[in-house]
Amino acid sequence: MAKSAKALGPTRKQKVFEDIVDRIQGLIHRGELRSGDRLPPERVLAGLFRVSRNSVREAIRAMEEKGLLSIRPGDGTYVLAKGDASLVEPLARAIQQGRERLDEIFLLRRLIEPEMAFRAAENASAEDLLALRGILRAQAEAVARGEAAADLDSRFHLRLYGASKSRVLCQVAVVLHDFFDESRSEPLQSRKRQKVSLDSHWAVLKALEARDPARAREMMRRHLDQVEASVFDSGGPDD
Repeated sequence: MAKSAKALGPTRKQKVFEDIVDRIQGLIHRGELRSGDRLPPERVLAGLFRVSRNSVREAIRAMEEKGLLSIRPGDGTYVLAKGDASLVEPLARAIQQGRERLDEIFLLRRLIEPEMAFRAAENASAEDLLALRGILRAQAEAVARGEAAADLDSRFHLRLYGASKSRVLCQVAVVLHDFFDESRSEPLQSRKRQKVSLDSHWAVLKALEARDPARAREMMRRHLDQVEASVFDSGGPDD
């Protein structure tokens, strides 16, 4: 079993890398990415590759250092590569690193947030539960209007941290929260992801209100699994 799992690991990463290469080649074939042309905006690239804008920014900086791109303040980023093919693999590898960074952020969230939910189910006050319900109502209204709800998503988690009444865990989670917010950045907020996030937030809150720590922990794990799956699925940004 261990041997099979190990064998599957590189295949998954390779498929992701090949997908990124295919998407970059698609940009080249459509004339959106060739020598002398301006790159599409960071937001567009982040949505295409399913990474945060910060990851795209880092990839662009790496390509600039390699002499493949030129960043012109106030104008944009231009392709300097002499041949289209020379840009594909370096940019794909830089974007791949952004994907792996996001993967690690979700891993870190799994190590912390399910335990925060467990403690919150034990310790949340009536005021905490009321506030969490209010945040989810506002999130539901935003999603129904087709608006981005990343800020409300973030507020739900921050309030849950406080509801845990675990001072050390809460301090750690709050310090890491800006880092966690990379997994909620605008390009990752597809319609599918917003609905999945909202539905699984309600499931977490229901477990908190029932004072069921084990279920709260499990619902938070399921929430993170479902959100990560919706971020990395093969559909377009607006799925």
